Amino acid sequence: MEKMQHSKLVDYIDLLKVLFNTGPLKTNLLIFETKLKEDEFSKKIDFLLKLQLIKKKVKRKNETLFSITQNGISALSYFKDVNLLVQYKKE
Repeated sequence: MEKMQHSKLVDYIDLLKVLFNTGPLKTNLLIFETKLKEDEFSKKIDFLLKLQLIKKKVKRKNETLFSITQNGISALSYFKDVNLLVQYKKE
């Protein structure tokens, strides 16, 4: 049986959800929580940073923290509303 691949959008939403629910996380913990491969993770993080949905803070030489921004919270809220609408339409 083939493993179904997530859409890119689901991966972006998952990243935002993890940061929203946990608060700032180090890179390795965020990779672990999202179960993304490191190369996929880097591309998705760069995209979310570019859109200012998350922010990056370098604390020490090798310690980077990522956190969700207000824009990221707004985006999550939007997708939650869309998901509720889709659920409602299915019923």
